[in-house]
Amino acid sequence: MNNSLGDLYSSYLISSSGQVTCTGLSDLLDNSIVHDKFTQFLNTSELEGNYLWNRVKKKVRFLDNLEGSMDRLLIIDDHIEEKPYMQENGLISWHWSHVKKRSVKGINQLSVLYSVSDYNIPVGFNFVHKTVEYEDKGQIKYKSPETKNEKYRKLIAQAITNKVGFEYVLSDSWFSSVKNMQFIKKESQKEFIMPIKKNRRIALSKQETEKGNYQALSELTIADKSTVTVYLKGVDFPLTLVKQVFKNKDESEGILYLVSSKEELDFEQITTLYKKRWKVEEHHKSIKSNLNYSKSPAYKPKTQQNHCVMCLVAFFEWECICKKLKTNHFELKYKIYINALKMAFQQVEQMKQKLKVA
Repeated sequence: MNNSLGDLYSSYLISSSGQVTCTGLSDLLDNSIVHDKFTQFLNTSELEGNYLWNRVKKKVRFLDNLEGSMDRLLIIDDHIEEKPYMQENGLISWHWSHVKKRSVKGINQLSVLYSVSDYNIPVGFNFVHKTVEYEDKGQIKYKSPETKNEKYRKLIAQAITNKVGFEYVLSDSWFSSVKNMQFIKKESQKEFIMPIKKNRRIALSKQETEKGNYQALSELTIADKSTVTVYLKGVDFPLTLVKQVFKNKDESEGILYLVSSKEELDFEQITTLYKKRWKVEEHHKSIKSNLNYSKSPAYKPKTQQNHCVMCLVAFFEWECICKKLKTNHFELKYKIYINALKMAFQQVEQMKQKLKVA
């Protein structure tokens, strides 16, 4: 029964353009299923990582069995969905926003996207629950029992356990710690491409590392669009470093330093692969704008989290539909909206004619 309720709920998320409620879904179905059934589904179901994986597994296996050369990428990022007016409850809590440069109240979720053959499939997730109480300068605050980096490594390990056929891990500088790099390359036997900040300490040869001769990355002279082999302090294998110079929106100059654990890659290969990290940003935008991630009024942590998980399931279904129809998430959502608006418009016109409204 839960599977059919889940299918109906994901279809509701895809088709709706406003606030999503169990009552609204029941009304949509002409009350053929009472809203309490959907409420119970969200309140009691254990929608953990295995639930999502079982929904996407068949498609992942199909894509992994495709022949031909293609990039197989595991893209990991976190995002915060603000919930400023909802009561704090562990799931909804205060998190530092790197975009807004301040703390915001909301849901902080790590997402894992498998990008292969032009498909972008969610294969894992983890929510930050701040449930551990501690005192800071006389104030009671809360933190997660796990750091984001610990969650990050667990998500990679889970993708390997599930035999997702990725070769590279892509993530932003937040996850570019030594421990994460060692975990991906040495323990997981995978490759990575990620940016590092200009204050990181590097050496230009193995001999220099043995002497402890490190310098700040910002002190290194490296031409734009060139590569250099470096040794990052704490990392016991060489990295290929590239420097990318670009223009910001305000016309100021920006510099991005990328490192790859695979030495054979050149500048174009590294930068081209890393550009695909943007797929996870598109994923975040789509679940918010197209799939009503933030539009559930549920106040119980489990109910709200299960709603968010169903948004990931709906994203996968939406992605498959869009690929079949050779369109994108936003274009197809607009077409659905216009078709619904046409029906509503025609109904209003018919009522006006029938009732002879002047």
